[in-house]
Amino acid sequence: MVINQVSESLPDPVMEHVGQVAEHVSSVAEQVATTAGQVTETVSSKLNDLLVDGEGESEDEFEAYKTSDLPELKGIAGIKNLTILQEDQGVMTLIYDFYTYMLKSSLPEFALAMFSAPILLSMIFTLLYLPEFQGLAMEETARQFFKFAGESKEAGVTGLELSWATLFEVFMFSVSLSTGLQPELTPLSPYTLVVANLNALIAQLIFVFMSGAVFARLSQPSQPIRFSNVALVYPNMSKRRQRPEGRHKVLMARYVLAGPQPCELVDVKVDLTYKYNTVTSTGTFFRATQSLKLVRTEIAYLNCGMLVRHVIDETSPLYQRTPDMLEKEDAIFILSVVGLESSTMQPVFHVQHYCVYDGDVIWDAEFEDMILISQKNKLIMDHSKLSEWRSVQKMQGTKTNIA
Repeated sequence: MVINQVSESLPDPVMEHVGQVAEHVSSVAEQVATTAGQVTETVSSKLNDLLVDGEGESEDEFEAYKTSDLPELKGIAGIKNLTILQEDQGVMTLIYDFYTYMLKSSLPEFALAMFSAPILLSMIFTLLYLPEFQGLAMEETARQFFKFAGESKEAGVTGLELSWATLFEVFMFSVSLSTGLQPELTPLSPYTLVVANLNALIAQLIFVFMSGAVFARLSQPSQPIRFSNVALVYPNMSKRRQRPEGRHKVLMARYVLAGPQPCELVDVKVDLTYKYNTVTSTGTFFRATQSLKLVRTEIAYLNCGMLVRHVIDETSPLYQRTPDMLEKEDAIFILSVVGLESSTMQPVFHVQHYCVYDGDVIWDAEFEDMILISQKNKLIMDHSKLSEWRSVQKMQGTKTNIA
């Protein structure tokens, strides 16, 4: 009613102008709506293409290769079949890489390298002494040499003579310079003096290098984390469980703390990664990576172990994936745990690979109980049962897929 009164009070030219503006606004609104619909359809199609190709599922862009051939080696063999071409291959880089390798090597390899280093150095310098081995003499002979150094040449003494015994004595002389023992031989000639000083200098550098490596190894905390050798897919047992995860299959693995007791970790974080091969529509081989949502990813204090679970519901990347599909795409589940060792507050990190191709993932199974009760009513955690499992009877009518 008010609008009609206002329109009647306005002149006709003004009303015509208002009508034209309204028509123009309506046409612009229709064009905006049409353009928005086209943009939405374009974005949706592009997103679907990316999801189908698998290119949008990995955060690592360096895992794509322009080839349509999948790798021949799968599982652990495929993981080890990797060569890294580094840009910097200088001497200092090689030395640093060797030091890092020493820290990461196993204890037997580390001990072998510790004992082998001075022996290999002594063998190299033994060959350098041979061109002028006469310049080395026994300690008593060296005293006579320096005693008669200012007299006639006839009063001088001769050095060693070449023989297998002499070769062994020269080798032990080099070992003595490397280990810090008092050598039985003494260099007489300028050549042997220079070689002996180089031998002692390099031996001291190796000693410093090895001392630092030993200190770094001793300062590292023990690796108290032990993973189960297999990961299990627990079937859908909704009649047996009333919890939400009981209505879906569950991918699970477990780990325990096996270090010197009491073994405690704080600020523990757990991650489970799903890696698989895929080929895009353009013929590009792509190694995709996805993080799996866990029931529990963090724990403030841990003193025994933990069961890691991923519920395979409709939001899971494993939903409706069959064992054959996972084996064909060389699926690997990477379980990693990081935390702080309570006594030293140093970080502890451990990782475990579960390869479908190698049979590390078992379907329709559950873990055996590790916690037992003795006759004296005492709780016992048996770590020998860490990887033991038992089959679980599937419900009738279910298919062999991860649903």
